[in-house]
Amino acid sequence: MFPRRPDHEHDVESEVDLSDDERSTAPVNEPHAGSGVAAVAPFATLPQGEWGDIWNMDQTDHRYTLRLPAGALPSLPDAGAPSIELLASVVCQRGWCNLSHLAYLSDNIPLQRSAKRRRSSTCSGTVEGHQRVFSVGAYSVGGCCGVQTNTRTFPWTTRWLCAMVSGAAPSHHFSSCTLLKDVMHFLHRDGGNDARSVNLLMPCSRWRGGQIWIADEAGSVHLDTTSGPGRLVTISPPFVTIRPRLPHATFPWGGGSRILLVAHHVNGLHRLSATDAATLTDAGFNLLQQTSGDA
Repeated sequence: MFPRRPDHEHDVESEVDLSDDERSTAPVNEPHAGSGVAAVAPFATLPQGEWGDIWNMDQTDHRYTLRLPAGALPSLPDAGAPSIELLASVVCQRGWCNLSHLAYLSDNIPLQRSAKRRRSSTCSGTVEGHQRVFSVGAYSVGGCCGVQTNTRTFPWTTRWLCAMVSGAAPSHHFSSCTLLKDVMHFLHRDGGNDARSVNLLMPCSRWRGGQIWIADEAGSVHLDTTSGPGRLVTISPPFVTIRPRLPHATFPWGGGSRILLVAHHVNGLHRLSATDAATLTDAGFNLLQQTSGDA
């Protein structure tokens, strides 16, 4: 019933399951002066046993304000461009999007084969297995880093996702965005993320259940007899945040597809070329200051 692998925990490099996090009704808290570590927004927890009946948002069609970066925008897509690029150019120029736009986006992002680092994820089983993952921004694998192909292939879609994050949390540092549709993660840590960062999760649809379990010695919810205590947190607008290296897992959901935007920061970007760093900044990513010792 619960999302724990039978063998052991898996570190997941850059794809977070942050399906539920610490709930926030304001932008990410500023870190303590001189700490260099982002603060995590305070969260609301759910009573044990009631998680399956909780909706993550009300029935109102939620609207997201977009905050685009300063500077030149990409050329307008031509009529033969992917439909998500056409839609992205419209919502970016309009300055807002809603749940209907995001549902269309999640249904039409290109199919992407699951990487080895995502072997600790599965579909919920409630929506006929239509799992989708779409990532843009930086990657960092095995000492190599760069810009993911989707970032340049879908420039307007990349700006759309970044603008959603910046519109809700202007001070949030992130190098990458991942749009997840109906993805359930088993218990894991995001060990490939920058230790100074927090992951920001924005709900992009309405569902029931689907909280995130986060390890917490002060919590009262256990995945099983070996997991230790944790808390259940629902992912409600505008966003929630979580420290990526805390063990966490997704709980099952129902009532509709679970679409989630995760803005996170990979580690090792001190190796990033100046050209690639400029590409990311121009698209709207907010990078942490890098030194050779960052990890």
